[in-house]
Amino acid sequence: MTQLMLPFISPGVTNINHIVSVWDSEGLWTYFFGIHPIYSHKSDDQRMFRLTIANLIESGACRQIEVISAFGISKTWALGLNR
Repeated sequence: MTQLMLPFISPGVTNINHIVSVWDSEGLWTYFFGIHPIYSHKSDDQRMFRLTIANLIESGACRQIEVISAFGISKTWALGLNR
């Protein structure tokens, strides 16, 4: 029997897709897979942001189009994650 996981939605949470979300708390971004925190970095750390997003895409946790929508970044910028 499968167990359903209730959505964990807190103020300040941005959903990347139905299972991956990011929460900005006082300049620290924390990424969640379901309810489990998986990555975090300071909001001004662009290198860690790119690494985290690349890892999420590479692992199959989210797609590039979901990242583009969630963060409002350009397709050109997102395509640079594959290099």
